[in-house]
Parts: sequence; structure tokens; C-alpha cells
Amino acid sequence: MENFESYLIKRRMQPSTVSYYQELVTRFEQWMQSENLQSCQAGTRDILDFLGWLQNQKMSESTQRLMLTALRHYFNYLIANDPSCRRQAPLFNPASGLYLKNRKRTVPVTALPLDMLHRLYEEYPVTDLKTLRDKVTTGLLVYQGIAAQELTSITIKNLNLKEGRLQVPDGHRINGRVLKLEGSQILYLQRYIKQRGLSNPNDPLLPKIKFANNYYKQLAARLRKIAPELKNIPHIRQSVMQYWSGQYDIRLVQYMAGHKWVSSTQRYDMGSLETLKAEIDQLHPLNQFG
Repeated sequence: MENFESYLIKRRMQPSTVSYYQELVTRFEQWMQSENLQSCQAGTRDILDFLGWLQNQKMSESTQRLMLTALRHYFNYLIANDPSCRRQAPLFNPASGLYLKNRKRTVPVTALPLDMLHRLYEEYPVTDLKTLRDKVTTGLLVYQGIAAQELTSITIKNLNLKEGRLQVPDGHRINGRVLKLEGSQILYLQRYIKQRGLSNPNDPLLPKIKFANNYYKQLAARLRKIAPELKNIPHIRQSVMQYWSGQYDIRLVQYMAGHKWVSSTQRYDMGSLETLKAEIDQLHPLNQFG
């Protein structure tokens, strides 16, 4: 029988996530044993009792939410893989649909105006290969709304400069998609690829940087010379998302952004923000446990 670790790995989870979910589930199993209960027989009431116990143990709300996520995966695993569970209980996930009340979604920061976003790219000076790399990076952030963690996954084969298209690969948390390249990007991309001598289709467009966070902080500092209002590199993507949300259908924006869930896209729809806040307050009301 497939074990829980293999089940999580097959779902493309990071090793650190797999290890942490196993740790959380072990804590749940220990509590169940202390209550003389079996996981296969657990019901929603048992999950709520367990969460109440975690509250008494001063577990943070964020960790409780992770616990619920881990348990949803765990019970799905038991239902699919443990014959004894299928014999003892109905095929029902007792953690399904349980969420902590008042879960906050991050409200986007004030967006940079579209003309300022364009200036970040257009006015960035190129003097050598390093600044040319910065220019190419900034173009992908501004015109395609690429997330910083996606940049190093793009290879030469993902670029079709003749047709002006970029195929963003699938990621762990972000969907792949095909996006249009701007004409001003293509010239700099051609120049950059030539200067770096990239010829293998599998060559990464942008090299992996050992201290990526430091690089993006430094890039943001250089870009602030053009737009002082820029907070950091994620601020660019947030601004692009808000602009797209005001221009296109939400499902198209979801695709362009690579969001796996439309709720991620809805955060950027400032026109319906008040409605979203009201909906958040009503999601899975769970005021107390027990």
C-alpha cells in the first residue's frame, strides 16, 4: 500500500512540505490514540475537538490552518489507499469544508500607474551584460506579470521571438500559460541571448542566482531611481494584476496570471473589494471549537 509520504510526493509537494505535513498528522494520530479513537472512524466532531485541544495548547491560527490542510490530505489518502478504512467507515473526509473563521486575505497595495510601470522598463539604462539582464528581467515583470520565482524556469525553448510569444512553464504553485511579448522586449531579448551565447533550447534564459532575495532587493533599489513609489519587486506583479483586472474578464486574468484558483485573482479586483471582504467574513463560520 502506498504510504502517506509517497502520496504527498506524487502531488508535487516540496520535501519540506511533505515532512511538515507528516509531522502534523503524527500529532493528530497521537491525540487520537490518547482519546482511544481510530483515524478511520474520525468524524467532523472529532476534528473540531482536536482543534479545540490545539487552541488550548496555544497553537497559532496559521499552524491550525496548516493542520486542517494536512488532515484533508491525510483523510483523502486514507480513503483512497487504506482498505481497512473503507471497510470501517463511509467514504467521507471529516476535515473537508472545515476552515477557520476570519481567515484574512492579503489586500493588494496601491498599484503603480500603468505609465510608471512602462517607465521602469523603458528608462532602465543598459551599459553592460548585467544591466541588460536587469532590463530583460524587468520587461518580463512589467509586460507579462511574471512572478519572481518563475523567472529562472524560463528556457530558450519557451521563447518564440519570431511570433512574439512566451510559454511560461508550469510551476508548483503557478500554472503555465502562453503570453504575448512586446516589440520593445524582443530586440533586447535577441541582444541578451546573443551576448550570453545561449544556443541550447534547454538553456535557462536567466541564470539562477545564489542569493536571489538580495538580487531582487538590489534591482528594486535601482528601479526606485525611476519610480520612487516602488516598494519591492512583488509590487510590480501586484500592480500588473490590478491593471489587468480592470481591463479583462476575470477568467482571462486568472489564465494570464497563472493562478490555480480564481479566488487568487479576485483579490486584485479593486472594484469588488468590499464585496470580497463581506464574503470572506461569511466563509466557513467557525467561531469556537467544542
